[in-house]
Amino acid sequence: IRDSGYPKLDVRYDDRAQQLIVRQTQKQAGGQGLFRIRVPIRWGTETEATTYTIHQARHAFPMPRKGTFLRFGVGGDLLMQVTLHQSHGAWAEALAHDPDVTGRMDAAEALEGFGPASVAPLRKALENDPSWAVRRTAAEVLGRMDADFTAESLLVGVSDVDSRVRVAVFDGLARKKRRVVGAAVGKAAATDPHPSVRAAAARAVGKVKARGAYDALIAMLQVDSDQDVVRTGAIDGLRALGDVRACEAVMPFLNYRWGKGANHVIRQAALNCVLALKPDDKAVHAQVAPLVKDPYHRMRSWAAEACGKYGIREAIPDLIKVSKNDWNGGVKAQAKKALDRLGWKAPEKGKKKASK
Repeated sequence: IRDSGYPKLDVRYDDRAQQLIVRQTQKQAGGQGLFRIRVPIRWGTETEATTYTIHQARHAFPMPRKGTFLRFGVGGDLLMQVTLHQSHGAWAEALAHDPDVTGRMDAAEALEGFGPASVAPLRKALENDPSWAVRRTAAEVLGRMDADFTAESLLVGVSDVDSRVRVAVFDGLARKKRRVVGAAVGKAAATDPHPSVRAAAARAVGKVKARGAYDALIAMLQVDSDQDVVRTGAIDGLRALGDVRACEAVMPFLNYRWGKGANHVIRQAALNCVLALKPDDKAVHAQVAPLVKDPYHRMRSWAAEACGKYGIREAIPDLIKVSKNDWNGGVKAQAKKALDRLGWKAPEKGKKKASK
């Protein structure tokens, strides 16, 4: 690939003609045209990969079928976007048997489009695949699928040996019904040994409104962890839960002194939480307005945006100063946008006051 952009390929196998049809579908404009790219392709698990050169708008490569599924781009390391059209059975076979980890990941993603028929092979991959990356992809796909019965399949991953997989599992369970997943997410939020998993489970506790969610999440605000991921997850969970009582407990995490100024992710979570729970509360506005002068430039930007969005007019004097003097261009821009949203207009230069 020597040109700007990247190739987009539409690939399908024509059984009747015994041909592999490959089309380049990227827009040919702005310096981007047709690409020349060499792609290793194989059938199933038994055949050796054969490299084909793609350089025309459309190719029809003679290719007898030699397996149950096609792997286009063996290795998964080519800079291209591929839409490969195969049957549900072919993708399920690829997920179960492709020796290429990226091939199995691609198969898991492709199975999403086939709906309920894909739950069984995805569950099997989540339970048994030797690669954490494939198990995580299967969990992500099951989490996105909008059906109650996918929750039961996702639950098999709550005790996966790899924390990255468990995070994906609880991210997915957060989209399911409380009656099915409430107990599992509550248990993980309280007991999982990995902080990132506890954080993901805490978010799920709030989103599904698990039994005892408020007390459990408030208790998690006392849990120390690396980079405060558990507290951050608890704050996100409280925001999703929607209980306004949480504001008082979350408010201290707005302060720059929290974590000695080293952890701003939790501060952003706290900002989003209190404003979501009490968007019009004067006490909340009084805490947010001074943040436009915060020592950390990103917090100044987040606070300026919030002041404009939530109509925090007491911040106008500081927003004017920030819009003129802040060293960070992004902060200046957010302050100007906030002033516009608040309806503030700069006085016209040189305009004389009208005489009485």
